[in-house]
Amino acid sequence: IVDLGLSYGWTIGEMQTAMWQGQPLSAKLARAARRGHEISIDELLRTGKLASKGQTANGLGGFCNNADVYKSFTLHNWLSVGTAPEPIQIYNDLVRISTYSGMLTKGLYEADTLLVASELYTKISSTPMFETGSETTILSYFMNNSPNIRQVAQWERLNGTGDGTIGPSGYHQIIAYQ
Repeated sequence: IVDLGLSYGWTIGEMQTAMWQGQPLSAKLARAARRGHEISIDELLRTGKLASKGQTANGLGGFCNNADVYKSFTLHNWLSVGTAPEPIQIYNDLVRISTYSGMLTKGLYEADTLLVASELYTKISSTPMFETGSETTILSYFMNNSPNIRQVAQWERLNGTGDGTIGPSGYHQIIAYQ
């Protein structure tokens, strides 16, 4: 359990004023606290730490720095400005990432979700898989042909956190999980 240290509330005077005026209490404070919680949870999932509070989640680590997470893939440089890889090479990288957990666990755990750094997500969701004129993107082709992956989502917290594909904001990660 990690204390996020975020809360909101109203004074008795504010509640009485709202009641007398027949006006609801502002939801602005609640939205700000909820957003703070979401950011903190993202930070905990990514690193296992809450830097703003100096806390750790019992030393478990997060998706991006857990010693038990396999990270030894060498990917094509998807965001290369010079010699960018062909769409089939990026597709093959996605297949390798998505099937590796099943191979590693002899079928016990098959990834069904990929979390992708937002810069990489933009690349796969906007690059045509085939010659120009085709509306099939790398992402749509991958989703239509992957037997296990049901969702590919972007998570901006993966930008600049890995040691694989480099882009304008640094190295990025892709996480496959069930």
